[in-house]
Amino acid sequence: MLWLPCAYAAPANPDVLYHKAIQLAREGRHDQALPILRQLTKNYPARHEFLYDYITVLGWAERYTDELAQVPRLRVVDAPVYVLESLGHAARVTGDLDQSVAYYRLALKRQADRAPSVIGLAETLSNQGKTQDALALLQPFVHRHPDNSDALGALANTYQGDNRPLDALDAYERVLDSHPDDREAWRQRVLIIDRLGAAPRALSLARRRPELFTATEMDTLTMDAAATYIRWGGLYHPLPAQRFDDTDRAIAMLQDLLTRLAQRGEDPSAAANRARFDLIAALHDRNRPQQ
Repeated sequence: MLWLPCAYAAPANPDVLYHKAIQLAREGRHDQALPILRQLTKNYPARHEFLYDYITVLGWAERYTDELAQVPRLRVVDAPVYVLESLGHAARVTGDLDQSVAYYRLALKRQADRAPSVIGLAETLSNQGKTQDALALLQPFVHRHPDNSDALGALANTYQGDNRPLDALDAYERVLDSHPDDREAWRQRVLIIDRLGAAPRALSLARRRPELFTATEMDTLTMDAAATYIRWGGLYHPLPAQRFDDTDRAIAMLQDLLTRLAQRGEDPSAAANRARFDLIAALHDRNRPQQ
């Protein structure tokens, strides 16, 4: 008799149980779905779809080691593409990059130009340090599928790994053109803009989506912007009345930041020290030696 959790203790048609397990899995109730699928694979070994989806749901549950442990039960060359992609992801996450590449390449032999396989293989190649190979996959794919935001995101990440921030920024901007609320694209755009030296612009964007950044990241963006304003304050200004506007802006930002760091119990700290040194420089530029 098929073993089931108490809610399904009575004998039942395996197909009914299978569809119930898939429904539970799609609802995110993996802990309830997996025991059903596991028992179905044992009781009905000839029903390969049970094993395929058991492997897949283990991946959804991020139980990657358990997922890979099912491979000996599987005839890999006959497995559906979605199972190969799941195994490729599990192998990459657990650090077996060569095996991950093998799974993704097998998937692409079955179904060329399939987005999850192309992206998964490219990401694994990037993890191996083979950024040029990854770009050789992603660039033509994005050319063929310019609206695929997942591929654009993977391309942007690969550009970052290849130290090409401007190309990465362009790719993230293209993601945001079609998906303006994409959290990772918005976040990475801000961080790249900051690294490129436009810290005030980066801080302005970050303040529109503060939930995407840690307190430490916001502190860093604030200090980077203040440092930029201090540099701007040393430049010639044609209007004497506005000569110190940028310096005063930096002073206000740094004083506010030091107050917040103290309230969070983070003074003294490396961030507080940096903010205080920058504040000293700004006050010096403002000709306030006593402060």
